[in-house]
Amino acid sequence: MRTGMILIILLAITVCCARATFGCVGARPLAMGGAFIGLADDANATYWNPAGLIQMPAGAGQVTWMHTSSNRDEINYQDFGAMGMRFDGNGLAPNFAFGASYVDQKTLMSLGNNNVIDDEKWYWASFAYDTSKYGVLGLNIKQIDDKAVGYHLDTDFSFDLSYLYKVSDKISLGALVQDVNEPKTTSAGFSPITHIRNWRGGIAYHPASNLVLTLDGYDLTNDAGDQSARVGGEYIYNNYAIRAGYLGIGAHSSNGFTFGLGVKKGSTAIDAVMLMGDFDNTIMLSANFTMR
Repeated sequence: MRTGMILIILLAITVCCARATFGCVGARPLAMGGAFIGLADDANATYWNPAGLIQMPAGAGQVTWMHTSSNRDEINYQDFGAMGMRFDGNGLAPNFAFGASYVDQKTLMSLGNNNVIDDEKWYWASFAYDTSKYGVLGLNIKQIDDKAVGYHLDTDFSFDLSYLYKVSDKISLGALVQDVNEPKTTSAGFSPITHIRNWRGGIAYHPASNLVLTLDGYDLTNDAGDQSARVGGEYIYNNYAIRAGYLGIGAHSSNGFTFGLGVKKGSTAIDAVMLMGDFDNTIMLSANFTMR
């Protein structure tokens, strides 16, 4: 019985890993259609592009928490927490920023007549180094604690590499390679399952100081068979933000329009997003705090 269940779990993970991530994280990035790699200018950068942490003001820190408030049984990321901090410009490492993050992910996977809940908790550290002339380099070091119906699956440490380059005051480019080392999930007696490397890129354009337009490419090398695009925008009016986008243009998996609102007062910001289409009007909320 145990052998058969582990086989089902591993096969289900194979199916899961061959598809795009359903929703990703952060109410603000998702409200912009999940097109955030070229922007990545807040604590959400730990997931989308860790190099973006360098954009925080020197000596400042940010904390964000995201909660999926509806369809928690259908969306795969239920909770996400992150913090980021950039060293003081007068300190020993003015070109360096770091962060730490957590994700609680529960994915319902179907295989024939069997439904398997894969319960993953991700923990990772993020680092950003500004080379000044050649742009910003980013790194994530991630560990996954993976359990399914009572069985623990061993997953290797994984690494993400990223890059951010400011072309001008109006244009920035970003790149992210998730799971660079293609980590493996293993269980005794079974062949390991490889997590597919995901190449992603993005551009952010600021036509005005209070408006940004973003475009991302997902699975650019089509290794997972889900090459697609994401597009979005954000408009700021005083302390309020309106965001919209489309997540998964051309995707074989989940896709749909996104819409979000944000309000900021002092050092606190609250963001909300609704993911439509295949996401079945899922609502996510984020709270963000800036410390100086």
